[in-house]
Amino acid sequence: MSVASAPSAALAPPRPSSPALLALRCVLAVLLALSWANTLRQPVERPLEHLLADLEAGSVASVTLQRPAGPDASGGFVVAWTTTGGHRAYATYVVPDASVESGPTGDEQVLAAVDRSPRPVALTVQDMPILPDSGPLGWLAGLACFAALCLLIAGPQPHLATKWAWFWLAGATPLWIAFLLLEPVPAWSRAAPAPRRRLTGGWAFVLSLTLLPVLLALVGLPHR
Repeated sequence: MSVASAPSAALAPPRPSSPALLALRCVLAVLLALSWANTLRQPVERPLEHLLADLEAGSVASVTLQRPAGPDASGGFVVAWTTTGGHRAYATYVVPDASVESGPTGDEQVLAAVDRSPRPVALTVQDMPILPDSGPLGWLAGLACFAALCLLIAGPQPHLATKWAWFWLAGATPLWIAFLLLEPVPAWSRAAPAPRRRLTGGWAFVLSLTLLPVLLALVGLPHR
């Protein structure tokens, strides 16, 4: 496993993208950036006790509670909430079978906590599943990723990393954006970059399993 790919002399110097292709790369990068920002705004999972504590503190603005459809229904259900600070979260709770004796179920605890909350809480109760609100950006991001993959496969050789390296790294949206803006020539430059040693697929695969998940977790922390 070597960081260097084929000798620089064996690779044709990359040429800047045509104006149309450059525009496409920039549009795809913008779509992926918007999709990533939307992903960071999605509710984060928290324990049910977190919601109960927030309700007791009066820091919850709204609650959407999924309840069993009937008295005999059981299984896992979801409750989502928005804090007064605009943070969104959700929790799951389990309603046992009616034949099993237990204390107050999760939905009953939530309803009681809403009633006790020191500030009014907008409550929505439904028996339908609570689905993530990704909007049109979800399928647009999918199309953008597919188009970026086509550019990677059919396009010229990249100059920062091999095609296999970009393939392994592109599981992370920010690196798809980097590929679109940097390869084969940076979007803001019309001059061919100097030949350089490229990251190869083997090292990229190792990075995708080790360092990359840690970095993405750190980037995702501020949204909550």
